[in-house]
Amino acid sequence: MRKRTIWIVFAAGLYSMFGLSVPSTAGASPPSWTISSGSGAGSEGSDNAMMSVACHAPSTCVAVGTAQPQNSESETSLVNLWNGQTWSTGPGSGANPIFRQVACPSTNRCFATVQTGLTQVTGYGVWVYNGQTWRSIFRRPSNQLEDAPISCSSPNHCVTFATTSTEVWSGSRWSSRPSPRGVSALSCPTAKLCVGAGSMGSRNNPTPSVAVFDGQQWRTTVFPLPVGAQTGWLGGVSCASSSWCVAVGTTQTKGEQSQTLIVEWNGKAWSQMPSPTPGITTGHLGTNGNYLIQLEGVDCSSTSSCVAVGYDTTADPSLAVTNPLTMSYDGTSWSTDPAPASATGTLSSVSCQSPGRCAAVGWTDTDSQTVAPLYEVTSALK
Repeated sequence: MRKRTIWIVFAAGLYSMFGLSVPSTAGASPPSWTISSGSGAGSEGSDNAMMSVACHAPSTCVAVGTAQPQNSESETSLVNLWNGQTWSTGPGSGANPIFRQVACPSTNRCFATVQTGLTQVTGYGVWVYNGQTWRSIFRRPSNQLEDAPISCSSPNHCVTFATTSTEVWSGSRWSSRPSPRGVSALSCPTAKLCVGAGSMGSRNNPTPSVAVFDGQQWRTTVFPLPVGAQTGWLGGVSCASSSWCVAVGTTQTKGEQSQTLIVEWNGKAWSQMPSPTPGITTGHLGTNGNYLIQLEGVDCSSTSSCVAVGYDTTADPSLAVTNPLTMSYDGTSWSTDPAPASATGTLSSVSCQSPGRCAAVGWTDTDSQTVAPLYEVTSALK
């Protein structure tokens, strides 16, 4: 299964950290989400999941993920395209390298980080899509690659990194910079600013962290955990402008009580935003050790419109059933969106072409131990 098993956790009633302010809450009007069908359902026992999605227009979204047949150690790419009505198989599906994360700075230009190698990672690179075909524009040997974030402020500026260096695309060539520590998500609103989010510390005891890149070097900030919290992690970040970004994640207490974590950046400092924590927060974990609630991705199409995605366990925790979770920000407060009927699974990524026009992808588990892709879109995207 591809569910993230980063051991993170959070305390109820988070307090300010580093003297961070906590703004007041207010009501929000959540969008309407529906489940859409797409390719990659797979056969019994297969393990297929969508990891990343990018939309540049209501009828132009690209989603990437992986497909793994039953009893096989080999993965291939899974690429789906949204045309405004349905998802369909796109160029790159069924092949190696494996697409990990995707960014689309224009309707006919997308960049994806890739993993080469079938049974083990033998290389890391970036491929570019022109609306018809994919081609490689960067490759480097690497034996450590999981989610490999990438963000593009324009077709002529992208930033990505693996374990050893930050790679900057100028439109014609790549140049290397020092690599940040603890960053798993990335957002670049301009050519001179990128913001990363993730965690520092060990896998079992992470602490939320953020990093700012000025085009030459990274500056990392580690958040001290609030009173009562034992671990924490930020899984997604999005910048609506050069002076406003939002990062989302989860924290947990020693007693295994989990809560959402959402923080914002005003161009100078980070502050915590009040956020809802639906579902069970009594500290009971499912049999597979998953957390009760976790935010994995976020996209802000403006300073008054953001959507965060992840999962929540609202059924009997002993069954370890997760439900896709979406939250919306209206410029004043965060609220939980109504979930589509009978939806189960995890949302790993979200992209909003404009306020209210969003697509989210992830995966869902079935009774036959099959992991299948999950696609959700807002009604306004159709």
